[in-house]
Amino acid sequence: MHWLNSLPAKLSAALFVLFCAIGLTAFSIGRYATDMYHQELTQRLNLDIAAHIAADQALMQNGRANLAALKALAHYAMVINPSTEIYLLDPGGRVLGHALPEASVQLERIDLTPIEAFIDGSAELPLMGQDPRHPGQEKIFSATAIMEGDQLQAYLYTILGGKRYDSLSTSVQDSYVLTISTMAIAAAVAFAFFAGVIIFYLLTRRLRKLTRYVETFQQGDFSQPFEPPLSRAAQADEISALVLAFKAMANRINQQYSALKQLDRNRRELITNISHDLRTPLVSVQGYLETVLIRRDRLSETEQLNYLKKALKHGKRLRKLIAELFELSRLESNFLEPKIERFHLLELLQDLVQDFGYQASRRGIQLSVAPPSGEFCVCADIAMMQRVLENLIENALRYTPKGGWVKISLAQTENQVSVHIADSGCGIKSHDIPKIFDRFYRATGAAKAVSGSGLGLAIVKRILDLHQAPIEVKSEPDRGTAFVFSLPSQLTDRRDLATA
Repeated sequence: MHWLNSLPAKLSAALFVLFCAIGLTAFSIGRYATDMYHQELTQRLNLDIAAHIAADQALMQNGRANLAALKALAHYAMVINPSTEIYLLDPGGRVLGHALPEASVQLERIDLTPIEAFIDGSAELPLMGQDPRHPGQEKIFSATAIMEGDQLQAYLYTILGGKRYDSLSTSVQDSYVLTISTMAIAAAVAFAFFAGVIIFYLLTRRLRKLTRYVETFQQGDFSQPFEPPLSRAAQADEISALVLAFKAMANRINQQYSALKQLDRNRRELITNISHDLRTPLVSVQGYLETVLIRRDRLSETEQLNYLKKALKHGKRLRKLIAELFELSRLESNFLEPKIERFHLLELLQDLVQDFGYQASRRGIQLSVAPPSGEFCVCADIAMMQRVLENLIENALRYTPKGGWVKISLAQTENQVSVHIADSGCGIKSHDIPKIFDRFYRATGAAKAVSGSGLGLAIVKRILDLHQAPIEVKSEPDRGTAFVFSLPSQLTDRRDLATA
């Protein structure tokens, strides 16, 4: 039953029905055409028989029908051709005489329209006339006008396929034509059916293979690439196009599945990192506050104030971490677009250097920007660029020891302004450089030496990605690190700068 519901079976059944309809139609048309051909041939062969019969004897005498002569001629004609029936008609079409039994003739008057057309020769053959013995039926005939001088006396109307012809024709058809035709049609339909089954089976073979591959792919884990067979002999047909389309869809599903798995791993890692980074300041705040509450009678005001300051410090660290998490989440939401405007980058840098000046001098670090003057106009989101520069400067100060330096330099090219932020800090090992923009990642050996959320560089990377501005990192251990990126100096289509 499964095969009966398959596509080749349904197509074969449709083809079988179609061939049956075509066979019956062809049989009907062929039979009708053969009958018309035979009748036209018979009528053309006997075209002048009525005229020859009428010329043999006088069928009208003194305006009256010569029935004896008519019966003699009818007998003579029927001996030669048994299917011939002869009638004598008056100028109005009334039957004057015949050589048949009286009871067998049912019509008293014959329509003269086809008879006149036959005599004029204006009608196309085969031409049918009324059969006096079978009202409602028409048969081929031969006719001629019987004249006396210029006066029309009568018509000789000769039916060429009489009753005996009908009986013999029916007998022959039943015994030969119909049997042969039926057998031929049945054989043709059977051949067409089995040929159709084979053809459709071969044509749908690749579809069945594709179905099996799709079922296998559906039952799999979407981790393996979809590689269905593709025939080289039919690279451009619809089945191959379907295979290629499904292959593209399957590969896209694989990519999305892999991306979802990676996203799930990142989510788990993010939750782990957040739990760790939030727990540390929370435990510190809780510990200092509990110490003040439990030992408040034994602590001096100075000690209590010291504990409260430490709790506040860790509280601020916690607030900063939460703010950075929200900021990174907003940047990765795919709905944020930079508000592009043209501004002086050097002025922004000078303001930031002034803001970080106290922190740098307190740590004994020299912070400078070069050149000290110039326009250096760029097209970007000024708030986002301020955040990028703040994170990079803060990161450089964090990893630069006392007595070191942090230098910021700008360079103008034809259509861009290049930003170069370098420090003389501890540097980054080569295997850590590709990972420093990941969330909560800290370079090997640096996490214990300095504090930080591990989100600053991830925020920098996401903001620069929104501006389609790649960032480059150059670093050597114990010799410092440099971050370099470029911004356009001319306004472009904002849609080109916003990315998902």
